[in-house]
Amino acid sequence: MSKEEKAKRALELYHATPNGQIVDADTILADAVAEASFEETGLGEEAIQIWQKSTDRSSVEQMFYNLTDVEFETFLDRCIEKTTRPE
Repeated sequence: MSKEEKAKRALELYHATPNGQIVDADTILADAVAEASFEETGLGEEAIQIWQKSTDRSSVEQMFYNLTDVEFETFLDRCIEKTTRPE
């Protein structure tokens, strides 16, 4: 099954989830985020590099916002403002 077919199937299942059930795409994504290790170095750099390489930057920015509740440009501004610099 291609990624496109998998995405379509995931959405079909999402919309067919009976009331009262809690296992859907939102729950699975929340579980994945909760289980992820954010202590690893390079994650911020990778996020910026993915955006730089993307031909659809607005989608990358939207995904970043959906996962962090922070606008991508705000993240960049914070990086510029708060990153430790040599004296």
